[in-house]
Amino acid sequence: MARTSTHVIELNSKDCVRSRINSFGDNGDYIFRELSERDYGIDALIECFDGGVPTGKIAFLQIKGTDSVIVPLKRTPVVSCGSISVSNLHYAKQDRIPVIIIYVSLRNARPMYYADLRKVSSSICYKEDTDRVTIHIPQDNCIHDDISPILKIIDSYYL
Repeated sequence: MARTSTHVIELNSKDCVRSRINSFGDNGDYIFRELSERDYGIDALIECFDGGVPTGKIAFLQIKGTDSVIVPLKRTPVVSCGSISVSNLHYAKQDRIPVIIIYVSLRNARPMYYADLRKVSSSICYKEDTDRVTIHIPQDNCIHDDISPILKIIDSYYL
């Protein structure tokens, strides 16, 4: 079986996210853990520590990647990161553990767009027989090396 460009993009996207999470902060307080079992749309999780002590805070990550430059839509200030299955969307709507969608471009400075999937999915309407829905991330939810906005989403679930 040949290695497809989709597989290469997926691997490089995960590596990009992994390196930003694992290198953030002075104490190595954030760990990217890739999931290898059947994932229901979840590719990895981020585990948070405080001075090396586990906090119990985690978030699921759904990672989408592209080898193109990410360009916001013309009429609305969002980026379209493709589609996810409706069943994965239902999984993201649970409110115990945050599910964060990350859309990374493998071009230039490798910007990462992020969103709390539960929040961005709350306005999605679809017919009962729909299999997949398109996800839009606000264009202002863009980071490069500072993952603090993602950590704020995680913290909001653990108040």
